[in-house]
Amino acid sequence: MKRLRNLTIFSPMDSLRLACRVPWCAMAVARDAVRGVRNLPYPRRIGLFLTDRCNFACPMCAVVDARNRGLQHGRDLPFEIVERVFRESGAHGPVIDLLGGEPLLYGQIGEVFRLAGRHRVVTALTTNGLLLRDHAESIVEQRVPLVQVSLDGWDAGSQRLRGGVKQSFERIEEGIAALLRLRGRKAFPIIRILTAITRHNYAHLDRIQRAVHALGVKYWGIANYFFVTESAMRVHRGFALANGLTGAVAADAIDGDTYLTPEQVRELKASLARVRAQNPSLGLHITYSWDTDLDRYYSACPPARACQCEVPYNRLDVHTGGGVAVCVSGKTVGHAGAERIADVWRGAQLRRYRRMYEASRPMPMCFRCCGLSATVTFDR
Repeated sequence: MKRLRNLTIFSPMDSLRLACRVPWCAMAVARDAVRGVRNLPYPRRIGLFLTDRCNFACPMCAVVDARNRGLQHGRDLPFEIVERVFRESGAHGPVIDLLGGEPLLYGQIGEVFRLAGRHRVVTALTTNGLLLRDHAESIVEQRVPLVQVSLDGWDAGSQRLRGGVKQSFERIEEGIAALLRLRGRKAFPIIRILTAITRHNYAHLDRIQRAVHALGVKYWGIANYFFVTESAMRVHRGFALANGLTGAVAADAIDGDTYLTPEQVRELKASLARVRAQNPSLGLHITYSWDTDLDRYYSACPPARACQCEVPYNRLDVHTGGGVAVCVSGKTVGHAGAERIADVWRGAQLRRYRRMYEASRPMPMCFRCCGLSATVTFDR
């Protein structure tokens, strides 16, 4: 049933529109729901980190270490690599995620949108929304399938806690309003709000829910916080040395061993209960892992040994230097400027990485990573 989650994020009508827009991707998702994601001929998701630059300063940024390393070489992802990935992927129908940093800071973002309009892949832009109004016309004109906007607050003050930017909430409002106005009755882009549960908003998710509804957006994704505890990071350092992992961990390495206290978890549960209670009147399509054991999730409890993450079997990331990496470890397994994605996907480095993962799963840095966060379980 978990494999069917990708089929139920959107309404039946929007799912049908996406399937007609990108039939190769729709067929792949349906096939994976039946067969699983092992032994795929091509990754189902490719993350393109267009730039390491960002106009937010989020204290909980999961990729800040990787971004800082990328900023040292001082360049964005070369456009010829972006073009090459789109061209190679057209026959396979993956989801291509446009990421950063802030992807709307990429100097050739208009050309990227044109690639998204030409190729039969699901292109998903994930943005903090500050520059959304400036690019709304291009996004709509090129029929970018999916725009995801990060929103962790419900008003100007609470949203400012996310990125330290004055009037960011108002600018996000303006950007979404511009997208909706220009889209009119067209099918694309589908707009989705993404919210991470943080120490600032855990007790107020129902207020964010009302803000999403007021924005005129019907899709809302909630994610439990991605973090690594101090004790897990200590174990990871030894594991990384033993296994030659030199990449940055894509999670917030917190001080101490709990992100939310037991009392705060109780408030989070009450907040989520209010979300469920008021949604029949608001009618949002909400994706969240409702079955997660939140008391254990926000504690120092490690994930169960039996946990299985699908990321090493369905996703690759291309970073600004062109390196192709897998998973939160940032382990480089190829280079998109010199190798085809299909060859990296079938290559010896990725096979060795999967063997290492299977021998040790979950790895220490998998503590609360995005690949496990929706389905993580704990030994009792």
